[in-house]
Amino acid sequence: RVLSETAEVVCLTDERESIASEPAENLASTTTPENLIYVMYTSGSTGQAKGVAVTHRSVMRLVRGANYVELGAEQVLLQLAPMTFDASTFEVWGALLNGGRLVIAPPGPLSLEEIGRAVREGEVTTLWLTAGLFHQTVDERPTDLRGVRQLLAGGDVLSPRHVRRVIEASADTVLINGYGPTENTTFTACHRMTEVQKIGESVSIGRPISNTQIYILDGGMRPVPVGVVGELYTGGDGLARGYLGQAAVTAERFVPNPFSGEGGARLYRTGDVARYLEDGRIEFLGRVDEQVKVRGYRIEPGEVEAAVSECEGVRECVVLVGEDAHGEKLLVGYVVMEAQHELSTRALKEHLRERLPEYMIPTTFITLDELPLTPNGKVDRRALPALDGSRSQLDTHYEEPRTNLEKSLAKMWQDVLGVETVGIHDDFFELGGTSLRVVVFVNRLEQRLRVHLPVKALFSAPNIAALAQYLKEHYAQTVSALDENDGELLSLMTGLEPATGSWSPLVEIQPGNGKPPLFFVHPVGGNVFCYFNLARGLGTDQPFYALQAKGLHDIHHSHTRIEEMASYYVEHLRAVQPTGPYRIGGWSLGGVVAFEMAQQLKACGDEVHMLALIDSPSPSAFGGMKREDDLSQLAGFAIDLGFTQQHLSRSVDDVKQLSLDEQLSYLLERALAEDLVPAGMELDHLHRLFRVFKTNREALRAYVPGVYAGRVTYFRAVGNDASNPEDMPNGWHELALGGVDVYQLPGDHYSILKQPHVDALAQCIEQRVREHGQ
Repeated sequence: RVLSETAEVVCLTDERESIASEPAENLASTTTPENLIYVMYTSGSTGQAKGVAVTHRSVMRLVRGANYVELGAEQVLLQLAPMTFDASTFEVWGALLNGGRLVIAPPGPLSLEEIGRAVREGEVTTLWLTAGLFHQTVDERPTDLRGVRQLLAGGDVLSPRHVRRVIEASADTVLINGYGPTENTTFTACHRMTEVQKIGESVSIGRPISNTQIYILDGGMRPVPVGVVGELYTGGDGLARGYLGQAAVTAERFVPNPFSGEGGARLYRTGDVARYLEDGRIEFLGRVDEQVKVRGYRIEPGEVEAAVSECEGVRECVVLVGEDAHGEKLLVGYVVMEAQHELSTRALKEHLRERLPEYMIPTTFITLDELPLTPNGKVDRRALPALDGSRSQLDTHYEEPRTNLEKSLAKMWQDVLGVETVGIHDDFFELGGTSLRVVVFVNRLEQRLRVHLPVKALFSAPNIAALAQYLKEHYAQTVSALDENDGELLSLMTGLEPATGSWSPLVEIQPGNGKPPLFFVHPVGGNVFCYFNLARGLGTDQPFYALQAKGLHDIHHSHTRIEEMASYYVEHLRAVQPTGPYRIGGWSLGGVVAFEMAQQLKACGDEVHMLALIDSPSPSAFGGMKREDDLSQLAGFAIDLGFTQQHLSRSVDDVKQLSLDEQLSYLLERALAEDLVPAGMELDHLHRLFRVFKTNREALRAYVPGVYAGRVTYFRAVGNDASNPEDMPNGWHELALGGVDVYQLPGDHYSILKQPHVDALAQCIEQRVREHGQ
C-alpha cells in the first residue's frame, strides 16, 4: 500500500517498553443505550424514502436475552441480507454479541443453489429468509435446509402448506415466523412452530418478543376484543427514535402511548391490520392502506390470500383489487400453482365458498409462473399484471356464438361483465357476474327483448347456450323474430310480450335435498339477493325459496297493500308446497308480509310451524305515521342501497333544491362512485327500484294487522341504532297470541344478513327448524 506522507510507522518490538507503560484498563466509553447506532432507509408502503434512526438499546433488545430464538456460542448465522436491509441487524449482531460465528454470504444476488451451498459449507444453524425465498427454497431445494436448527422467515405472509412441509421434513428444525417493521428494529412478534397439527389456515405472527408491547386498536385508539380487526401498534425498547430530519412524519407515526405511565412513552403505528386469536396469538391480515372496499364491503386481502393458499394445488397467492372495462372494482387472485396442477376456477371458488362469504371471493384468477419479488425478497405487487378482460381464468374451451340470439346475449354479457369475449359455454358467474350484475343484465334484457328473465333462470342456465334455449322455450315469438332477422336486437324488439306467463315471484335460491322448504319474503327494496348468504349458511341440503316483488319489472305493477302481497305470495308458495306445515319468514318489511301470510294460511286451516321475523318493525310502529315526502323516502332508499353520510358530498339543503329526477341522478352518480351499484346501472332502473321502495313503504304504513293465533320467532339485531329502537319486538307481543321467542344476535339491521353475523342467524334458524321437526 502507499502510505500518506503524514503516516507514522511504529515498530512494536522497539516500542515494547513504551507500550507496556500504558494503562491496561479498558478505555472509558461515553456511549449510552440512547445513542444512535445506525440510520436505515425504508420506503415502507408509501414509496417515499424515510431514514429510520435506531439506537443501541433497540439492537440490544433484539439479540440479547431474546425469547424467540436461541443465540449463543454454538450458533452459526449466515449474513444473507444486505446491510441496507434490517434483517442484517439480526444476522450480524445476533452472532457477534452472543459469541456465535457469522458466515458472510458471497456478494451480489445469489441463486437458490448458491444460497444452499453457503448454508451447507458454512454449517449454518440459524438462518433468516424472506417469505419469498422461503417458499422458493421449500419448493425447489428443500434438502438445502438440512442442518438448519432455527429457520426464521418473514417480511410477508407465510404459506401454511410450506410451513407444514418444513415441520414434517425435520423434527429437529424450529420454524419461526418473524414479523416486524424497521421502525421497531427487525422483529416485533415471533411465532415458534414445531407441531404440524397446530398450523391452521393462516400462519400466526405469534406474540410480542422480549421487552416489546403490542396493542391492536380501533380508530379511536381503543383496544379491540379478541377476533375483532384493528390496527397494530407497537412499543418498547425496540422503538426507533423516529425518522431522520422528518419531524412531521415522525409525529404522525410515533404517537404518545396512552397505556403507559412512563413519561414520553410512545407507540409506533405500523399501518398493519391484525386481530387476536382466542389463545392470545396474533393473526396478521395485511395493511391498512391495502384494505379495500368492493361493492360496499370492506375486505382485508390477507384473509382472502390465506384462504386461497389452502386450496389444493396453490403454491402462492396474492389478492388485489382490479378494475373491469367499466371501471368497476373487483377482487383479482394471482396464483402460482404447484407442478402437475392446473388452475380450476370452479374448484377454487367452491373451496372458498366453504370458508368465505361471497363478497370476499375473487371474481377472477390469473395464473403466474412465479410471483414477482422486490430486491428485498418481498412480493412486488406493483409488478403484477393488470386485469385485461381475457379468458385466462376460465375452465371452459371457447366456442363462439352461433345464432343471432346467442350473439346478442354474448354482446350484452361483454358489456355488463367487462370482458372481451364470451363463449356459449362460459359461466356468467365465473366471468365475474355478481348479484348486482344480474340486476343490470336482466334490466338490459327487458329493455331490448321486452321480456322478463326470472332471476332463478340465470342460476339454472348460467351460460349462453343454456340461456338461449331457455328463452326459446319461454319466449318463442321473440326468439323467432330475432333468429329470422339479421338486424340489430334493438331494432327487432318492439313491445313483444312473453309467449307464456312464466314469470313468478318465487325464486329458488337453493333446491336442497329432501328437507321441508323455507320461504322468505323480500325486504322493502323488493330484491331477494339479501338471502343468498343465509341460504348457504343453512347448508346446501336445505331448500330455500325467496319471494321477490312484482314491481321490479316493467311488465308488472307493484302491490299497494300488504294483504294483496301476502295473498299473491301464498298462491305461488302452494305451487311448490301444496299443503302445510309451512316455514316462512322475512327480513325487515319481509317479516311483516310473512306475518300476514301466516294469518292467511292459518285462516285456511294450514299449519305454520315457523314464522321467523328478522329484525322486522312491528306494524304498530308505523301505524298513523304521516305520509313521507319524496326527500324523506329518498333518504331511506339511499340507506337501503348502503349509503352512509360519508358517501354524500352535498348537504340536505342543497339536495332539497333539486327535482326528483335530479336527486335520483345525483344518488346514482354517488352510488356508482362508491361501488354501491354495478357499473352500467342506468337511471331508468334506479327509478323503478325507487318506485318499488316507495310503494312498499306506503303499504307498510297503511297496514292494519290482525291478531295471530300462533307463535312468532323474532331475531333481534343487538347493534341497532336509535332509528331501530331496542324495544322493537314489543309490538309483536301484542299481535302474537302464542307468544314471541326473541333471539339476540350480533350485527345491526343491515349487517345481520351479512358475514360474519349471518352465520349466527343461520344457526338459530336451523335450531328452530329442528325443534319443530323435519
